[in-house]
Amino acid sequence: MISPRTIDAVGLHVANIDALSRALAGLEGGYDHAWVDGFGLGEEAPRHERLVGGDRRSAAVAAAGVMAKTTRDRLMRGPVAESCPGYGFEAHVGYGTAQHLRALADLGPSPAHRRCFRPVAYTELALFVDEASEGGIDIDQTVGLEGDAWPPAGPFDDREAQADRDR
Repeated sequence: MISPRTIDAVGLHVANIDALSRALAGLEGGYDHAWVDGFGLGEEAPRHERLVGGDRRSAAVAAAGVMAKTTRDRLMRGPVAESCPGYGFEAHVGYGTAQHLRALADLGPSPAHRRCFRPVAYTELALFVDEASEGGIDIDQTVGLEGDAWPPAGPFDDREAQADRDR
């Protein structure tokens, strides 16, 4: 798992490349071939092959995408929803539905939210402007940099998730 805070710090693309590189490295060479959908991981990454349009060209790549989305949705419905009550993650699993946007407007961003996601960024900006007009701003509180724990504990934890939490 990649924490929302890491994605905010380095960007989604860089975070994905790092996660894919670490996943391949964790296999310690115990694979015959590795396709990466859409982009290469760089020369320093374990051996792999870039496959543009991989989910359309390879059943294995498409299946990996389905498995990743299914795992993400389970995390959102389970441990994330439990650790962030009131946001409705169990229903919308983090997609920008009307229910989700209402919860953001009412509750503000949770530790599960990426600050770089546009609706969250706009909410954060509104909080910042409101606090600035009142004269007192605690920027760490406003942008949520107090060190959120991610991901929440749950049945889908594994060594990779623990390593991400320990960083």
